[in-house]
Amino acid sequence: MPKVSIVIPVYNAGELLRIAVDSILAQTEKDFELILMDDGSTDGGVTARLADEYAAADKRIRVIHKANQGVMKTREVGIEQAQGEYVYVCDQDDYLHPQFLEYALWACKTHNLDYLKILHEFGSINAKERLAPLGDFASVPLVVIDNETNSGAEIGDAAGKLHTDAWAQFGKRELLREYPCTVYDVSRVFHLVNKAKRWGVEEVPLYYYHGDIAGSMIHRAIPKGWIDELHAGWDKVYDLYAGKAVDARGQAIFSRILEKQIVPHIKVIFHMIKRLNKLNDRKTRRAVWREFGDMARDFLFCRKVPAKIIGTKHYIEYLFFAVFFGGGAK
Repeated sequence: MPKVSIVIPVYNAGELLRIAVDSILAQTEKDFELILMDDGSTDGGVTARLADEYAAADKRIRVIHKANQGVMKTREVGIEQAQGEYVYVCDQDDYLHPQFLEYALWACKTHNLDYLKILHEFGSINAKERLAPLGDFASVPLVVIDNETNSGAEIGDAAGKLHTDAWAQFGKRELLREYPCTVYDVSRVFHLVNKAKRWGVEEVPLYYYHGDIAGSMIHRAIPKGWIDELHAGWDKVYDLYAGKAVDARGQAIFSRILEKQIVPHIKVIFHMIKRLNKLNDRKTRRAVWREFGDMARDFLFCRKVPAKIIGTKHYIEYLFFAVFFGGGAK
């Protein structure tokens, strides 16, 4: 059994796949398996052949070719195939610091962690300075949480640092399998850390997302239905922590999640729509704003998130979309 199983869903990656795979093969920790999940690529066999070439050259690499099911379902199939004690999920257009696995295993073993969130950042594939050695692992900033002994403020502050991405999950295999996620759901990471006895958040970027690639999410038009998915996920997060806010400790966690996660993420969504929705046709643009209006209506009117947390300017803007686009308006 390898120490870590790394799962990468692959679809029409082509030569871009080399960046991700080569960064994994360059890891200082060598005891891993890499599972490349070819999700029915349609690029004339380019991606499939490249994945198979890697597998033929390194026995730690497995390739699973399957019919197209979408990236979320493909991740879960990969996790089910994993044999390692820990599982890490990353994407085909990203790359890892060479000591990523070594550090993650050290942190989990040293602090008895069930789950570890590694900090990521947008980074050009040409920025080699990001790959400098870490030095003493103990000096790397790491927040460690024990759900039984830490205070509500400590848990809430740490949870406020979590990233909600479907990728970049590092945890014990059994834990990741307990919460399958076949559609994008921002609540998953919060369910994972609530289930874990001990978990951590590392605060030095060791995982890099190619913000300079034209096809990345931060450059694409926002698809219809995406805001609804985010809305459903944040509703689950709200309910998860509001339901546990029965005492001062639970209330402290809930208030910090609201302030540090839910409200900031709504602001990020709002600014993404303003920047990227213009790439859509008129009908889709209106549909996307309607989805955001429903989300704003929910959190302003139903959840009653106070204006002092949102901020006056954003509260007024959200109010406009909640009134004129929310509530099923056409």
